[in-house]
Amino acid sequence: MATEKPQPGALLIGKSQRVLDDAVAGLRDLGYKSHGTNDFSDITGRFDVANIDLVVFGGQVPPDRKAELREEIGAINPQVIFVQGLAGIPGLIVEQVQGALTAHHRDPARAPTYTPHDRSIRVSLARSRQMSM
Repeated sequence: MATEKPQPGALLIGKSQRVLDDAVAGLRDLGYKSHGTNDFSDITGRFDVANIDLVVFGGQVPPDRKAELREEIGAINPQVIFVQGLAGIPGLIVEQVQGALTAHHRDPARAPTYTPHDRSIRVSLARSRQMSM
């Protein structure tokens, strides 16, 4: 009997509940265990951070609180990946999570690809398309 690989887990911490809800729903549709919160307090008490793979910080999380959370969460789960959200767009957040968790297994022909090292997004098409301006 094959053992099933556990679902990757993501925790989204940001200001807009609507963006969080939509991004969490998108991640869950893709099979990720995900949670979102706009309450920046007691994260380690309210969430099982030992069993998450990735934390996304929205732009409205104060820098000092981000640093505290990185330290608190990292002490419990040293393997966790921290990602700074690029924008409050649920689809982009979903892509960032996918890119960060599958950076070494992505199909380069699929768009977009987020590169955390230089904070860029590369968009490519599988074939040429006519564009009108």
